[in-house]
Parts: sequence; structure tokens; C-alpha cells
Amino acid sequence: MVYGSSRGAADVAPYHLQLDITDPASCQAAVDEVVKREGRLDVLINNAAYELVGAHEELTMTELRDQVDVNFFGAVHMMKAATPVFLKQRSGSILNISSIGSDIGWTFNAAYSAGKFALHGYSEAVRRELLPFNIFVSLVSPAGVTSGTTHLSVQRSAQTHPLFEQASKAAFEYSHSGGDLKMASSMEAVAQTVHKAIQDPRPVFMYRVGFIPRLMTTLKAILPQQLFEFFVIKAFNIPTTAPDQSKS
Repeated sequence: MVYGSSRGAADVAPYHLQLDITDPASCQAAVDEVVKREGRLDVLINNAAYELVGAHEELTMTELRDQVDVNFFGAVHMMKAATPVFLKQRSGSILNISSIGSDIGWTFNAAYSAGKFALHGYSEAVRRELLPFNIFVSLVSPAGVTSGTTHLSVQRSAQTHPLFEQASKAAFEYSHSGGDLKMASSMEAVAQTVHKAIQDPRPVFMYRVGFIPRLMTTLKAILPQQLFEFFVIKAFNIPTTAPDQSKS
């Protein structure tokens, strides 16, 4: 049986749980409820996240911490709650939905990339700890997902900086309007990849979804650093000169 969750009321569907991933007690309660109903837990999928757009100089420490709290620590809270069950069973799979932002620092998305980089490193390390117990930790990494919710999941830093405002605003509007979804994967493609990872008898660590994540990581691996940086700057129209403040 597949259970879903949200921060809203738990009674909207029989297999829908109320869950706040930033609250360890809520995470533990959700796992306990599934085990109580089903007698076991086979797969944990961590897919809660949001994107905070803003330049380094525009992000407050509170915003940065909130972003990492959801995108990284939220997954860790759920892993902490589920792992004792998996250890007792000597089986289980943890699928963390990552992003191309875990391989490449996404310009004007430093907080988002920080959380995804952390999730990548943590997952890779924990995977090797749990392998002897027949527990597999994997990442599913798309370049984006055409979920139709970018107007909700993409947020803007509360403050602006005159030297970065124009560029970061353009980055926000591009993401918020779904402009970056041109390279994104469909929900069906991500679901198929998740299903493949669940069905694999020995899931691998990384499942990349779509052509773009494979292309970008390959180029990053084979190109000299300066050439790859030039490619990213050109491909995503990142400013290379400071704004003319005399015109403001």
C-alpha cells in the first residue's frame, strides 16, 4: 500500500497522513502509523522540497536555514524515523528525490543547491553504512519536474540588493513562470524511474531522469573547469558584467 502525506489534515483520504517533515516527532509518528497499519515499511520516498531564488547577498540566514531545513534536514528526519524499522526487517529502500542542483551549483539558487548537495553527500555516505543490512539508499535526479506547481514551490528572497536585483529577479521570474521546465522531466518519467528503483533487486545509488542531467554531469566531468563554466554562463544567460548603477 502506498501512503502519501502533507501538512494538511490527515482525513482527506484513507492513505493520506498529516506530516511536517521539519518536525522530527511528526516524522516518527507518520512512520509509526504506517508500521502499525501495515506491519512493515518497505520503501521511503523523500520528495518534499521548494526552491528559493535569490543572490547570495540577498538571502537572509533565516531564509537559508529554512531552505536547508526542508530540502535536507526534512529528508534526514524521515530517514532517522524509518531506518530502525528497516534495520529490524533487514530490508528496505530509501529514495531521496534530488536534482541536477545536487551536481551543479545553480546560479541565484545557492540555498537550493546547498540543500541538494548536502542531501547527495549524506545519502551516498549512509548508503554504504546500510548496504550490509540489505537497505539501499538511492537518489532520483531530474532536471526539474513538470508538476504544474512552480508558482507555489518557487519562492523569492524577501530582500534585494541593487547590484544583483535585476539578474536575480529575472532568474526568479524564469523559474516561477515555469520557463526552466523546457528541460524538465514529466511526472510520468519521474514516477517510472522511481518504480524502476523500487523494483531493482539491488538499487544503484543514482537514477538520473532525462537527457539534461546526464548531459550536464557528463560535460562537467570531461570539460576543463573554465570551459564548463563558460558553457553554463552562456546556456543560462548569466550576466558577466556588473550592472551600470549610473542608470538607476
